[in-house]
Amino acid sequence: SAWRGLSPRRNPNPNPKVGDVNFRPVWRLLGVWAARTSLFTTPYHGMIESGLDTVLGVVLTAYEKATSFYNAQSRNALMMYGGGVVVALMAVSAVLAIPAMLLFPFTLLALMLVGFAGGLLGPLVLIAAWVLGCSTPVRMRLVNPMIGMALEYEFARKLLLED
Repeated sequence: SAWRGLSPRRNPNPNPKVGDVNFRPVWRLLGVWAARTSLFTTPYHGMIESGLDTVLGVVLTAYEKATSFYNAQSRNALMMYGGGVVVALMAVSAVLAIPAMLLFPFTLLALMLVGFAGGLLGPLVLIAAWVLGCSTPVRMRLVNPMIGMALEYEFARKLLLED
């Protein structure tokens, strides 16, 4: 299963081969920066660990429910469910489009505000994602297993590893 390394249970070194390979210099430098960034998150590892347990528990439960639902349903029933979702989305879009056209100036203003807020908050979200992704619990339970899974493919080995 694709989720085999992403167990919500603690696993100190889920993929030892990630540390035993020779990465290209740019990826090694990225690893050094990540290790240095993780020093700032050390006091928060317990909080990050409990949040990661919760998020992974929800994701894995949803994945298990979706696979059991897919295995239990026929292909025709799944097509009907998908078609129903598409029709519902089209109806909601049509219902929202009429007031948007009537109130076009306000719609433009709202879109400009959303774009401006996205431009301001985007870098902050990227910084927060970097800091969270560099924390030791996230690296040990998510990043290292994903790198290990990627190294199983020839393209990823050529991209990440030195010859």
